[in-house]
Amino acid sequence: MKKLFLFLVLIVCLAASAKNTVITSAKAFGFSASFTDSTVYFTNIMDVDSLFMDSKTKFILGRENYSYQLKDYIENQLGGKNRTCVFFYNVNEKKLRKQYAKMLEKYRGGTFVVKIISDSDFSFTPVDMTEPVETDKIKHKTKKDKPKGKGPKGGMPGGGMPPMGQNGGMPPGGGGPR
Repeated sequence: MKKLFLFLVLIVCLAASAKNTVITSAKAFGFSASFTDSTVYFTNIMDVDSLFMDSKTKFILGRENYSYQLKDYIENQLGGKNRTCVFFYNVNEKKLRKQYAKMLEKYRGGTFVVKIISDSDFSFTPVDMTEPVETDKIKHKTKKDKPKGKGPKGGMPGGGMPPMGQNGGMPPGGGGPR
């Protein structure tokens, strides 16, 4: 009985530590817009294989890498600069197609120039999320890292406020309108 209990505890601990789930595939599309350009880009809806999903939040891990794939393609192949790219995905193709049609209708009905990037020109490549990120190489800023020196111009040394007197820092008479 004791061994069975320990075995169950081990199984629960292993299941709790397995945060990432590999999805065989999902449907996805990319979207790109810029505040300085009226042209927006859409990719077609396509299959993306070997996606890694956080089992708790249901978010795709490394989704920013997919956005950067589209951003790099538009900058290098189409000459688009300062683009914001978004990666949309869903395992339910019907829901994704509905979202795609809604966005396409919104931008086609406005003052935007809509361009569809064909599958032969661009496709998302899988991102391997099995390698852990080395967090010891990422430097986190602490209070010690703040530059020392005077505060803002005209302020007190060290950037503080003047000490409060009996009148709470106000001139004699209160300083307010009479």
